[in-house]
Amino acid sequence: MATFNTAGLGGSTDASPSYTPKLRVEPRVTTVDFGDGYEQRIHKGLNVAPRVWDLAFNNRSDTDRNNIIDFFQNSTKGNNGKNSFDWTDPYGYAGKWVCQQWQVEQTSANNNHITTEFRQVFEV
Repeated sequence: MATFNTAGLGGSTDASPSYTPKLRVEPRVTTVDFGDGYEQRIHKGLNVAPRVWDLAFNNRSDTDRNNIIDFFQNSTKGNNGKNSFDWTDPYGYAGKWVCQQWQVEQTSANNNHITTEFRQVFEV
């Protein structure tokens, strides 16, 4: 399993996201409405509050941009969102994540902004 860090990206690529990273948590809850304002809620499954991080990697060189994008696309690493990878979030929580979408903006020569979404997954 690949790890999204400097070693996983190869070379001296900076794997630290720029500030400010954004965390979203959307607990999985089923709600049954009985009418007259009464309702009952139950969690869906065991891992009910997966984390989603919106991350930016700003002011990266073309080489760093290529290494980051290659990590997401490489068949032995992210595999275009199919494979999970190990990553430790900004709060220090280590887990398994997938990145199924990213955007690249080239702001000037050899300067790039990459925005991504890391979604926590639970697997064996």
